[in-house]
Amino acid sequence: MRGHRRFRESEITAPLAGSDEDASPRTGRPTPTPATVDATITIDHSDRKENAAATWKRTSGFHPLLVFLDRPDIAGGEALAAMLRAGNADSNTTADHIQVLGEALLSLPETYRPRPGDPDSPRVLIRSDSAGATHGFAAACA
Repeated sequence: MRGHRRFRESEITAPLAGSDEDASPRTGRPTPTPATVDATITIDHSDRKENAAATWKRTSGFHPLLVFLDRPDIAGGEALAAMLRAGNADSNTTADHIQVLGEALLSLPETYRPRPGDPDSPRVLIRSDSAGATHGFAAACA
């Protein structure tokens, strides 16, 4: 297949960041902890909830933005942060993405929280779908 990279099994089954075996073989630095920013639709069946609005799925409800950490040993399987937004909220609102990411990073335990300017600081890999593909959000993640 053209344009697709093949992954070795060792890359797919790499140990989790934070473990003793998590260093990259090329750089020797720990692999980053992955955090995912994504939105979902929550339907309001009563049509009377405060701030509920028409969604892009032609229902009434909310469009919350959430950040999850792919490390149950750190976050306990819970969302790091969430922002309840009206159902008609834009998918790619840069300010919302930056705010919820900031809240998520602050909710990390101190030992896993990135420290800007410190080369030995823990790293977090921010993942998002195309809604997070804005210049402002990319700049905030840098």
